[in-house]
Amino acid sequence: MSGPAPAFAPSVPIALPDGVRTAFAPLPTAFAPSSAASRRARDIRRFAIIGGAIAAIALIGLIAALTSSDSKTSTPAKASSTPASGAPVSAAAPGSVLAAGHAQAARGAALDAIAAYEQAIAADAVLAKDPQIRANAIAIVGGKDPVAAVVALELLAIGVEPPEHDAILRQASTGAIREVRQRAVAIATRDGFADGIDRFASLTLDLRQARNCDDRRVTIGKLHELSDRRAIAAIKRVKGQFPCVEREAADALTHLEAQP
Repeated sequence: MSGPAPAFAPSVPIALPDGVRTAFAPLPTAFAPSSAASRRARDIRRFAIIGGAIAAIALIGLIAALTSSDSKTSTPAKASSTPASGAPVSAAAPGSVLAAGHAQAARGAALDAIAAYEQAIAADAVLAKDPQIRANAIAIVGGKDPVAAVVALELLAIGVEPPEHDAILRQASTGAIREVRQRAVAIATRDGFADGIDRFASLTLDLRQARNCDDRRVTIGKLHELSDRRAIAAIKRVKGQFPCVEREAADALTHLEAQP
């Protein structure tokens, strides 16, 4: 292969439900340079905001349930605001929230599990190193729910310590779901480890899963720039199936067939 590697970013925005889009807005195709410290500070602030919002929703139900239960007790004395240990009754201990997250993950409630993990980590940063959080998030990323997978990618990128680059790179290179794969590419680009992506594998999947001629033209252009002769077969196949990419495919094939 020869020639510089192309800028690598998703070719289309990711279509997700509005609630998830609000929390994790689609990443741009190019990112302004910033220092590692400022990028980390930005990510920590965003993570705290997202985690707090999701945790607040989860805690409403928990507090309501506890209040209802307390109202049914026969003890006439005024309830204390703190238990014997001195911890507030309404504040769930990070360890309990973590355990709840593991339970949610075990029963397949992926988004609930991630919300619990974010709350637990926001309350106790040491939990960012919990190996079960990492394992469960990796499993969610590799699952069939693209919404949960995209949210779990962010948890692996900016929630756990150290960040889980290997799992993100696997998704960016060979992930089966187009939206999840392209989000993983964008995260790797944003956080500065996109060199580890298997660009040929990822772009070949993009070409196979392209939804329209514009998508195919963009991906063929990236394969052209990649200068990898292995792309010849994939481009020939698309060229024969979709006349709308005839010119771009012919140009790419001429270039690729001239490569050593």
